[in-house]
Amino acid sequence: MMCSSIFLAAVLDVLNLEVGWVYLRDPDRNQFHLASWRNVAPDLGARLIHAPGLGAEPMPAHAAQR
Repeated sequence: MMCSSIFLAAVLDVLNLEVGWVYLRDPDRNQFHLASWRNVAPDLGARLIHAPGLGAEPMPAHAAQR
């Protein structure tokens, strides 16, 4: 999580944003996971962690090609 946290902090700084998050894709399992977040409100954080289609369910094939 360290690299994604540093990357996220740099991007937010450049874009002059206060809140942000990064999902990374596990190509072996074809799934996304929440890698880093910054200044996210608790209610939004819970939705980011448990976002539909980002946990145990594989991503649709057409979405993986984007």
